[in-house]
Amino acid sequence: AIAEEEVVQNQAIGQHGLTQLRQVTRRHGTTLNVMTHCNAGWLATVDGGTALAPVYAAHDAGLPVHVWVSETRPRNQGLLTAWELAQHGVPHTLIADNAAGILLQEGKVDAVIVGADRIARNGDAANKVGTYLKALACADNEIPFFVAAPRSTIDFDLPGGRHIPIEERDADEFRLVHGLDARGVPSALSQLPAKEAVVNPAFDVTPNRLITALITERGTCPASQAGLFGLYPEEAQRKQALFKRNQKAAQVFQSRLDKVALYREGRTITLCKIVDFEVGGHLVTFYAEPVTHPGFSEGMKPWHFSINWDYFFYDAECWAADCQFVHWRVNFDDERMETLKAYALTLPPDMDTNERYHQLNHFFTYGKAPEPTNLP
Repeated sequence: AIAEEEVVQNQAIGQHGLTQLRQVTRRHGTTLNVMTHCNAGWLATVDGGTALAPVYAAHDAGLPVHVWVSETRPRNQGLLTAWELAQHGVPHTLIADNAAGILLQEGKVDAVIVGADRIARNGDAANKVGTYLKALACADNEIPFFVAAPRSTIDFDLPGGRHIPIEERDADEFRLVHGLDARGVPSALSQLPAKEAVVNPAFDVTPNRLITALITERGTCPASQAGLFGLYPEEAQRKQALFKRNQKAAQVFQSRLDKVALYREGRTITLCKIVDFEVGGHLVTFYAEPVTHPGFSEGMKPWHFSINWDYFFYDAECWAADCQFVHWRVNFDDERMETLKAYALTLPPDMDTNERYHQLNHFFTYGKAPEPTNLP
């Protein structure tokens, strides 16, 4: 049933996308030149895909179409797209990722259409890394940039793209090149020393201002909250029901701005100040900046954290959450926090990190140092 539903959704995306492609200005003759990134065809989804669905629909409708296929390093998912298009008989050309900019600049591309791994409520879209660069080049050259995805990709509880976590992939994906050797046997070739520092993010986020339109199974809309709510009014109604509940929470959180929190991650124990927050669905996201003070770690950069605000407790005096290796204690009693700062100075500088945090957390929670433990 799920597969059948996806087939229907992909077909609908294809037809809505075809309507958009028919309206695109063709810069060179009668052929429509479309650029893609990553693989969003039937290999990635079911029968037709998302971003490739409008391309297949255009080809099947007799519209002359040619696809510039971005290789999408380091995983090279563009090779899958090229293979797919060949099976369907769609003319295409594989390009190096860095060639996309000059092709867009020279007017050899009429439109770019990509899929998405996640779309926030405001229309920001996360997709395979490299998508954002193409969106920037499209904006600079006035070329339409479309994002095609079904309802399951849209996260209406996520306010914006900056809340989307970006996966850091294995560095060997970049260090090693996979292919066939001269005998046709699969093999891997090292192109970097094993100890070479590598950053390999899997995705990036394209802000809504760079997206011409979102293409879904229900139609096409602007990349915005209003646009998505227009296609999915039931989500607008659900959010409205949450709004009254969120209003009360927002009033509480508003009073927490500029207050100080105790933060620990790994061997880092620091103080931070809450400078902003957003309430979206059942999540509240706090934005924090480090507070320098003797007795605490330094060097932290501004960051943010999210929590289901159903867990708000301690009579709105304290708020606590445990997730992965991060532990937060957000106390809004300024007097207690000042006392904590003074207590931190009394602890030995070389104290074990775990013990130091235990001492600070106990003092933070109960307002006094923990009782010494006498072991036999």
